[in-house]
Amino acid sequence: MTRFLAKTVCFLLAVSFVALSGTVECSTPDPQAPPSQGAVYPDTPSIQVPDPNHHFGEVLEGAEVVHEFTVRNTGKAVLNIREVRPG
Repeated sequence: MTRFLAKTVCFLLAVSFVALSGTVECSTPDPQAPPSQGAVYPDTPSIQVPDPNHHFGEVLEGAEVVHEFTVRNTGKAVLNIREVRPG
């Protein structure tokens, strides 16, 4: 059993070395290239929440706390919000 375990460990180490021996190339962006932008879809909704975070601080158990968030649709289509969950 120990011989099998030793062979298995050696095999896994060899496979790991081969898998991790790839080449890594890093490059800096071309300063003269235009900035890349995501795909533009003109007739879609776009959500904007100016202040998306609110911390109530310490709240006693059972206490009810309320905060209103401003949500704005800056797109050109209807924005449907189907679910909101605290996090």
